[in-house]
Amino acid sequence: MTFLIAPIGRTCLVSLLALGLFWTVSGRADSLFFQPDTTTAADSVVAFNEIMYHPAADDSALEWVELYNQMSVDIELSNWRIEGGIEFRFPANTILAAGNYLVVAADPAALQTARGVTNVFGPFTRHLSNSGDTLRLRNHNGRLMDELSYGDGEPWPVAADGSGASLAKRDKFSASSPAANWRASARVGGAPGRANFPESESTGPVIDQLLNPDSAALWFVPTDDSLGWSWTLPTFDDISWAPGSASVGFDAAVTSASPPVACAYSFDGNV
Repeated sequence: MTFLIAPIGRTCLVSLLALGLFWTVSGRADSLFFQPDTTTAADSVVAFNEIMYHPAADDSALEWVELYNQMSVDIELSNWRIEGGIEFRFPANTILAAGNYLVVAADPAALQTARGVTNVFGPFTRHLSNSGDTLRLRNHNGRLMDELSYGDGEPWPVAADGSGASLAKRDKFSASSPAANWRASARVGGAPGRANFPESESTGPVIDQLLNPDSAALWFVPTDDSLGWSWTLPTFDDISWAPGSASVGFDAAVTSASPPVACAYSFDGNV
């Protein structure tokens, strides 16, 4: 708990910081009245930690937002609200224990069935936009506690946009606004209600070059432009093309992983 008292003549201005909440007062020294200060920047007491804004197969019933209590004490969320892309107000007697997670879902029953998660609130109204949205968390006095505006393109992780991965904070104690503090979840479906990543996990380097000279590929050198763009279609018959070796290729076959793991790939370069 911190007090800052600034006397101005017979009037005292007092600021109080307690449990991450700022309170201000202006008045005579013999009759001080405290009220919450709702004008300053967000306080990360309870913060956004994971967001499923674009579930696989565009199933909006599986949209959800996760909060994390960054404090070492329990926080009462009664009458707190999430606003912006979605709207939700927490009911009375809502307590988020110290260091714990809480999920707000578009359809709590659907999420519990799909992911087996507990401590789910909802439903919220409206839906999270697949192309980007703003989320704000306000306490019962209207003070802004956390805020972020995510997107579906760089600098935000593009793999969270419809691949089945969630938008997950790298470090649960980091600020929510910077895109660099977020990545796509390691598991399809995310990790609602629990840590985004194991504490010992290393995210590893970003591989920006891939070379496999022994991989098989098909190639064809046309003598004119009669081929057009038909070769880019999945139904194109390439049986007459000659086999060869290539550095990287593409195949429509699907290889299943257990448990499912989300991987993101992108290509960039010149020919």
